[in-house]
Amino acid sequence: MNKKRIETLLIILLIVFSLVYFVIDFSILAVVVLIVSCVLLKFSYPIEGDKKSTNNEELKEEVKKIENEEETTNVEDVAVINYPDDFDEKEFLKEAFLLYKNIQTDFMNFEYNNLMNELGIDMYNQYSKQMKSLQDKNKQAVRVNINLDKIQTESFVQEKDCYKAVINMAVSEDKYMKGISEAFRLTSARVRYESCYSITMVKRHKKKIVRKCYNCNEKIQGNPSKCPMCNAMLLETIDNWIIVDLKLVCSHSKKES
Repeated sequence: MNKKRIETLLIILLIVFSLVYFVIDFSILAVVVLIVSCVLLKFSYPIEGDKKSTNNEELKEEVKKIENEEETTNVEDVAVINYPDDFDEKEFLKEAFLLYKNIQTDFMNFEYNNLMNELGIDMYNQYSKQMKSLQDKNKQAVRVNINLDKIQTESFVQEKDCYKAVINMAVSEDKYMKGISEAFRLTSARVRYESCYSITMVKRHKKKIVRKCYNCNEKIQGNPSKCPMCNAMLLETIDNWIIVDLKLVCSHSKKES
């Protein structure tokens, strides 16, 4: 038996003796003792309403504490993107999706020259190698009905010679293979895919000339259109954003059509 229960039993016994003494002797002292005993009993075991009130207050405090912790966590998790003063984020994200869409279309149609102005040299070498392999096999990788599901900027850095941004993009698109010479002959089923990408993009500063190659940091002499060391298209010859890294984070088929 714990201390709380013992105190309560003693108070109850005191109340009983006070009542008995009051009935026998009608003593004022018995009345005083009875009142004090009842007060002690109330503080020892609060009535149900007080218990609920106390529990509700404790619950409210706990909920408030959890909400404050969540708000603090959310503030810490959200990355602060520092754009230039005249930068339009909406237009940038719109341009990023359009660039991705153009790249898929140019890849499908074997537009090597277009891809040279849309991709970094490493990305271009990967894409051109895949396109040549498909052409040798008389196949075409079709990418159509490309829709944007979600897009957001993960980071944006203003480096000495160029802007560098990393974005996360979720798209839905139809993919299938077909023969090049037989346009209406499918070589694979048409499937709807939902895919997520992490895309790194770069663009030169306005009114600035890049004196180093963004790809290999080679110092540039004269005014060539390509880096003499790695053959990358130099940013001073390109006014648009280009993709230097495109990673597939996840992808799954949605339905066949």
